[in-house]
Amino acid sequence: MRAGLIISLIALAIITTIIYLKYQQAMDENLRWATHVSDLRALAGIGELGSTHEHLAVLLVVNEKPLDLSQQRYQLRSRFVHLEDGVGGVIHKHATGITVVQFLSTLRIDLSRQCLTLDSGKSYCTTKSKQVRMFVNGEPLTDLGMYELMDGDDVLLIYGEEEEDVSKYLNELSMIKQEHREHYFEHEAKQTLSENEH
Repeated sequence: MRAGLIISLIALAIITTIIYLKYQQAMDENLRWATHVSDLRALAGIGELGSTHEHLAVLLVVNEKPLDLSQQRYQLRSRFVHLEDGVGGVIHKHATGITVVQFLSTLRIDLSRQCLTLDSGKSYCTTKSKQVRMFVNGEPLTDLGMYELMDGDDVLLIYGEEEEDVSKYLNELSMIKQEHREHYFEHEAKQTLSENEH
């Protein structure tokens, strides 16, 4: 009887040691992974999660057709920058330093100087008559993807005819902001009002 108790205690001690060692190994692996993620984030120039909370209006247009970013597959793809609540026109930015390319990559959309590649894998590249263009707050940008998204921006990314009039899309961005002003852009309106008073 006593021998059985001793064997049981030894077995319990061995099992407890194995569990503790496995737990310690998992904790060490989690720490290594967290350090790796932190290093990657720092290399990408992205701030800590929660280092900002900003909202921007966005519209992607391919061959005169706006891309429906309200679809579930585009929602909440990253904690750092995302779309949410089934709204495809408002970017929520929760870390500093995030560029257009980094945001698009969370949607599995790739942007280069010459091509826009959608999450479907279909690429739209510069030809003699068509090109990829980007406008921020109505101004054309040449350095497409490296622009850091800023609070209150209107971002239009378009693939189409070089001569295509973008004013209707810029108006659509204004309408997106107006529609969501109370929830996402109210602070911007108050800040503008305050600046005008001074």
